[in-house]
Amino acid sequence: ATLDELARHAREYAAKLNALGAQVEALNTVGRRMFEAYSGAGKAAGDQVMIELDARSAQLIERFDEFQKPLANDYAASLANANEVRDQLKFSSLLAWALVVVLMIGSTWLIHRRVLPPIRRLSRSLENLAAGSGDLTRVIRQDSEDEIGAVVNAFNRFVAGLRQQITTVADVAITLDQSSSQLVSDAQSAERSAEVLRAEVEQVATA
Repeated sequence: ATLDELARHAREYAAKLNALGAQVEALNTVGRRMFEAYSGAGKAAGDQVMIELDARSAQLIERFDEFQKPLANDYAASLANANEVRDQLKFSSLLAWALVVVLMIGSTWLIHRRVLPPIRRLSRSLENLAAGSGDLTRVIRQDSEDEIGAVVNAFNRFVAGLRQQITTVADVAITLDQSSSQLVSDAQSAERSAEVLRAEVEQVATA
């Protein structure tokens, strides 16, 4: 049973294992014959069968030795191959971890150099606008065309529109101030004309 199981796992040795199985079965047969000879025919007959048993046992041991050497070599080769595969897997794992670390460092550097600076500039500009001390003539530098760059561009356009609206309101205020000054001047002139007219009317009335 053990030889049959080994033959199923080692296909290339199936023929040799089957031959060994036949020899083992033949040895068992000779062993039973020897027992029967000692039991029935006497010691001489049993000794004769024992000689045959010894010869067959020697042949079986020799065949086992012949089979064991290539099997041991194959086992050693398989073990060496397994160790080589293990070393390759270990190297691949270390290389994969190194690549992961490099990618993490590269991503951190990219975020620090490309993403955070425009966000910080945008945050400072928003804080200045919220505090009322923002310089609307300045714009935030747009370093990229990605999502961060789109946000920076939208903020710059918002500030430009706000600056235009404030300029328009200032122009309207100046125009209104000039108009009010003109109205005051006209009112003063009308008042002076009315005073002169009243004086003339009084002179005509007393004459």
